[in-house]
Amino acid sequence: MFFKPRTADRVYTKNEPKLGADPEAYFGKKPVWRLGNMHMREPDDCGWHLLDGDKLNDVHLKLVDFERLTWREILVRDRHRNHAISVTKLVPSARKALGKTPFKDSDEVVSLRLSGAERVFGVMENEVFNVLWWDPDHNVCRAPKKHT
Repeated sequence: MFFKPRTADRVYTKNEPKLGADPEAYFGKKPVWRLGNMHMREPDDCGWHLLDGDKLNDVHLKLVDFERLTWREILVRDRHRNHAISVTKLVPSARKALGKTPFKDSDEVVSLRLSGAERVFGVMENEVFNVLWWDPDHNVCRAPKKHT
């Protein structure tokens, strides 16, 4: 009796997310936050250490507001505010900080707008948002000025 060797249906590269059968299945789910990889002091001008008690409460309330939405509403409907950003567009200090995380091989991070220039950055794993940085002044990925 001979056995036929099995082959993988799909080969993943190390930079490609392994999302399962339906990569958009998490769009109908609500956010889940994972805090274990938060960078408290990196990049230099974007860190959780910069928050005082009132600001921390404000950030908390905004993340709670996100929990009322699905990822489809956050990343598709509101894509002008919340979106993925290529790692190549991050400032060098942010790329260096990302290199110290389990997500060092990620091709992109996700930016969630809290207000004006204020953002929270992280890496998506299905419906889980792995929180990395709080960016009060839009310094992690500087946006070009409009009409200049």
